[in-house]
Amino acid sequence: MTNNSTAGIRQKCDDLKETIGMIIDSLNCRIRNLEEENKKLYDEHFKDKALSEMQSYINEMTDDLNRGFPISKEDYQALSKWQSDHIRDAHNNNWYAGTWEYTFIPTSVGTFGKCICGKCGEKYEWDNN
Repeated sequence: MTNNSTAGIRQKCDDLKETIGMIIDSLNCRIRNLEEENKKLYDEHFKDKALSEMQSYINEMTDDLNRGFPISKEDYQALSKWQSDHIRDAHNNNWYAGTWEYTFIPTSVGTFGKCICGKCGEKYEWDNN
């Protein structure tokens, strides 16, 4: 009887080892699948991030092109304010009074510019640094 008991216990141990081995194999397969899925998600996120950065760059370039000359958005807003104030203060709000002369000077440290009122010669200067 002891031989049968020992054989039964051995068989149960062997069955248990086989079941544990199958569980481990199944978990390893699941881990590999999850790692592959994580890699796919990371790659998709990277692509989305790269596309978003490219779209932002395109939007910035489009804004620059729409302004018509090499000036930053902030400098353009400051220039527009100066022109409005100048027309109001120097030319009594007569927008037909003047034309504007623009000069751009590209250098290794940035682009410098100036706007000159065609009627009175007053200047506004900026740099894109």
